[in-house]
Amino acid sequence: MNGDGERWVVYAAFDTDGRAAPHAVAQLAEYRDLGFRTLVVDTSPTLTAQRAEDWRSSATDWLQRPNVGYDFVSYRTGIETLVERQGVDLGRLSLILANDSCFGPFIPLRGVLARLDALPADRRRLFGITENHEIRRHLQSYWLYMRPDVTPLVFEFLRAMPVPNDRAEAIAFGELALSDHLLAQGCELHAYLAARDVLERFARFRGYLPSLAELGWRRLVKRPKYSRRADTACLKHLLGRADALLVNPTLDFGVQLLREGCSPFVKKELLRDNPHRDPQVPAGLDVATLRNADVERLLGRRAPRFDR
Repeated sequence: MNGDGERWVVYAAFDTDGRAAPHAVAQLAEYRDLGFRTLVVDTSPTLTAQRAEDWRSSATDWLQRPNVGYDFVSYRTGIETLVERQGVDLGRLSLILANDSCFGPFIPLRGVLARLDALPADRRRLFGITENHEIRRHLQSYWLYMRPDVTPLVFEFLRAMPVPNDRAEAIAFGELALSDHLLAQGCELHAYLAARDVLERFARFRGYLPSLAELGWRRLVKRPKYSRRADTACLKHLLGRADALLVNPTLDFGVQLLREGCSPFVKKELLRDNPHRDPQVPAGLDVATLRNADVERLLGRRAPRFDR
């Protein structure tokens, strides 16, 4: 990490409850323990006195803004605030952009950052936890980390970004376009959990032929090992098909990544909507009431592993 400059987290939050979610408070505490200062940008429709107190006690600074533009506008507002209110020099800023759309952390973020920071500083890199190839390759924006040589480029992008009006535009104008912009600037996109590595881990669970045979048999009898969609991706990977990468690791393998101690986060969307019908996700969950320990209990986390 940047020992000579500043380290901040801009944390986008939204909750109809008016209270700070316990998992958000836990994440802010871990960032603080890692030596990061934190700025919460809250777009919740209500702000109770208790929520304001939650942010005062758990974050270095916080602000509330209107709920427009999704998290990327919160990220932009947050960086602007760091420059204007905190006097931060972006050229010396190691920055994490994160939001409260995930439970966790379920493995220490110190280890995650140590592995990312171990990469040589011979080129500019934007780091994420996961990548997605469903439209084209990009880093998923619920967690992004950058060194000072990339922070000004990200802010340059955010200042020019059109304000998204819906989720589709937030993905197109924000998540996809940011990765495109940085690639065009000669930066590298580096995922802590690359999609190909995730597929290899869960597709080749018993060696090539035994894994291929079991996944094929399970497809015939309609008893998926993971979920029908994840099993199909694993089969395609074993068969060497390029379209195996057209998965969303956080939704297709989110349960397995938690159980194997691979990922620090589990998306709330997986538990709330289960969009790909993972049979390992209990039905009817009220994510607003869940804490990190509840998620571990419900999804059956095993002994943690930190080697991916």
